[in-house]
Amino acid sequence: MGNQRRSWSGIRQAIDELHGGVIGRPYLAQAFYAANRPSIGRGKEVAVLPRLNWDLWQGSAPRKPFRDNFVHYNWHWFWDWGNGELGNNGVHALDVCRWGLGAGYPIRVDSTGGRYRYDDDHQTPANRWVPLREYSYSALLNGSFGHKPASGYNNASEPTGGPP
Repeated sequence: MGNQRRSWSGIRQAIDELHGGVIGRPYLAQAFYAANRPSIGRGKEVAVLPRLNWDLWQGSAPRKPFRDNFVHYNWHWFWDWGNGELGNNGVHALDVCRWGLGAGYPIRVDSTGGRYRYDDDHQTPANRWVPLREYSYSALLNGSFGHKPASGYNNASEPTGGPP
């Protein structure tokens, strides 16, 4: 999906100007999203919330016992239901970048990431760098999505240089 930012007037105006040639033909777009999210801790099996149909909520995912750190938001961080910050907020930023570049779907996608801050139940990479490469023309889209680093941690993995 990722299309919820397409209705923002400021973004629509910027994309119109970009497509109108205000800076020439774009070849690089970069998106960043960093959230100062707390640890989700170690969940404990507890009784299902009274108004929650846990079987229906899980959909087609493998059945799991209910834990106190799954709902209503932390499901994003468990592989059975989510795919981390990339799928939570990253898709919206990547969509604006692709739109601005006038790019379709990439021919190749790389992704690297990890867990660098908390020792908790979080399963998906808390931080992820996603270069989308090899569009039908020379373009590069970089996305970096995840938690803000802990104090004293320095992320020096930003890409440099021009198009691939």
